[in-house]
Amino acid sequence: EAMIIFDAMGFIAHASAPVREALAIDPWSRRRYPEVLASMPSVAEMVRACLETGVETRQELVEFAGRDESARKAAVSVLPVRDRVGSIEAVVCFFREAPAAETGRP
Repeated sequence: EAMIIFDAMGFIAHASAPVREALAIDPWSRRRYPEVLASMPSVAEMVRACLETGVETRQELVEFAGRDESARKAAVSVLPVRDRVGSIEAVVCFFREAPAAETGRP
């Protein structure tokens, strides 16, 4: 599994090593989710919706290009992190590469 956290303004707050490698993210850069997730527009839209309205997405299958440019799928969950009064402080994205049975690959 991999994880990336965006703060309430949409900037990267944390990215796990697998995400940094897969998306070529410099963890010290001040980049927002549309730029970071440019190769995954459906995930960028999930993050936008979560930041704006708090809507959660759980285990949505998303296609992406692997390091070898092969088509792959990942189950993506996008969840809000709220403060004590219910305001969205951050959005957490979890990525789990789908098993071969779910992707149709051998």
